[in-house]
Amino acid sequence: MHPQEFTHTALETFQDDIFRPGGRIFVPACPEIHTHERVRRHIFDLCPRAVVVVLNGEEKSLVWHARSRETRSVEASETTARTLDLRKFTLEKAVKADRSEEPRPPPQQAPLEVSDKIALAMERYGLEDRPLLITGYICVGMGQTLLNAQKMGNFTHAILPSREGMRNLFMKTTPEVLYQEAGRVTGRKHQNRTQILCPPSIRDNFVREEQKAIAVMDHARGGDPHPVLRLRQEKP
Repeated sequence: MHPQEFTHTALETFQDDIFRPGGRIFVPACPEIHTHERVRRHIFDLCPRAVVVVLNGEEKSLVWHARSRETRSVEASETTARTLDLRKFTLEKAVKADRSEEPRPPPQQAPLEVSDKIALAMERYGLEDRPLLITGYICVGMGQTLLNAQKMGNFTHAILPSREGMRNLFMKTTPEVLYQEAGRVTGRKHQNRTQILCPPSIRDNFVREEQKAIAVMDHARGGDPHPVLRLRQEKP
């Protein structure tokens, strides 16, 4: 199944869980930029309340739809769409102006990381309770670096396509790389757990590599002298 098709299927099948208030979803996409716009449109078709970040060579944007003044509901349309260029977003723009004080020159600040900009923008525009989805041509190993874990926690979900479909996302697709890189998406273990939506082949790879890691730790405690070799010999 093509990565874009798998992403659409996962979003549709698990939309009640994915698009919950405060959801944080990692959706790495194909290299082709036009597929990123398709993923964004599909997300808004399923959930107009969503906030979508697209990162690629042409744009770094955060898009959402404003509430209707009449109904207070959120509908996806050209008139309600709001787009924030993250490349131009600064700490000064993240702070609401206080008109009771005289304007002062802002202090010198280090450049903001993309994860900081996303977190500050969500807070600045009152979007914290909306589901946030991050997509674009981004490798899976970048996953946790795109979310400010201190302010937003771990990703609640990550959608990973087939091994063949992830060739460009992982750069390499050896079992060890798949396991290590996907592990970075899940973030810090003391925070919320990340649900990974993936084909059975990817799940089986994760399980087997986890077994290898546990076997190596067991060996370090004086157990099996050849844990990884034994696991490879047992592989059907």
